[in-house]
Amino acid sequence: RFDGDLAAVFSEIARVLLPGGLAAVVMGDSLAGSVAVRGDHVLRRAAKTHLEVVAWASQERRALGRNEARAFGSLPKREHILLFARRGR
Repeated sequence: RFDGDLAAVFSEIARVLLPGGLAAVVMGDSLAGSVAVRGDHVLRRAAKTHLEVVAWASQERRALGRNEARAFGSLPKREHILLFARRGR
């Protein structure tokens, strides 16, 4: 359900974005139950129909507690910022 709701948000962002306009979205990696979820993958997947990624950056963040440490294992947990433009600018 979260992915569908986020896709609806991106559809609305694309609708109101002025020509040449950009939208920046920040999302950190997190957990879904006990499974690591990559925030950048979630954003790209939800936006792909209406928006394209034109720039991005990520920064490592400390795992919060044992559950995150276990879920992410040796992979880094990150916070991401993605810059989007409407498809077919």
